[in-house]
Amino acid sequence: MRLLADPAYDALISGEFSFDELPEIMPKLAAGELRALCLRISYQNG
Repeated sequence: MRLLADPAYDALISGEFSFDELPEIMPKLAAGELRALCLRISYQNG
């Protein structure tokens, strides 16, 4: 877990979406419409 705190890994994050957006995002990822190496999913409200 300590290694994940390294800011160098932030370069791998292509975007961030809320958990509520997953039903819209997942089909786009599966179809290749949304290019992303690694997405961050936020489980917090607001």
